[in-house]
Amino acid sequence: MKKAEEMRNMTQDELVSMLKTLASETLTMRFSRTTAQLDNTAQLRKNRRAYARALTILHQRKRGKDKQTASAPADSPKKEI
Repeated sequence: MKKAEEMRNMTQDELVSMLKTLASETLTMRFSRTTAQLDNTAQLRKNRRAYARALTILHQRKRGKDKQTASAPADSPKKEI
């Protein structure tokens, strides 16, 4: 599975393609787990998390909140009490 930083460097089309792939793999794994044919059950969890990570990045880009495209916030002056 790719890390978030690697996913942020992917294009929009690559992320959408990855989402489709992860969704189909997850479905296949769920059926395999149900029929007791899945050897590595931890892979199912990794797929779900990678799917959520990719979906989060797509939503951030859609809203313009992707950390790589957004500039760093300026330091605000602190109030003294």
